[in-house]
Amino acid sequence: MFGLSSLELRLAFYGVLLAAIGGWLIYERHHLIAEGEARIKAQDATARADQKVKDDQNHAQIVNELQADNASLRTLANQPVHSLRLCIPSGNVRALASTTGAQSPLSTPAGESGRGVLAGATELEIGPTVSDIAWAQGVVSSYRARTWEWAVSQAK
Repeated sequence: MFGLSSLELRLAFYGVLLAAIGGWLIYERHHLIAEGEARIKAQDATARADQKVKDDQNHAQIVNELQADNASLRTLANQPVHSLRLCIPSGNVRALASTTGAQSPLSTPAGESGRGVLAGATELEIGPTVSDIAWAQGVVSSYRARTWEWAVSQAK
């Protein structure tokens, strides 16, 4: 047949068979690689979706906390401002008190000490008020720093 001996025909047959098997193996290898890549892509998409849900929850929690902080700061800002007088008012307060019959606001009865007044003293004690101001400044600084950090993280 075709002028080939039986040995040559066998070799040609085995060569074609070997080429077919090799082609099939290459196809299967490619097919398995493609399946693996598709599986990895699906897992990656699932992981991204899960991470997006977690990120959205964290974002919502941070926004809610910032809104709560804003509300508390607005409440503090809307409270009436208490004035702090660092000096004794001009004029004789005791003389005014004695003419009206009222007790001087800068003095306390003997043995008692009211808030902001030292016992037996005629001056206001400004320490508690100053510490309240310092505390409020700390709250505002903390809020400002957290707001800045949040804004920077959102800009990324």
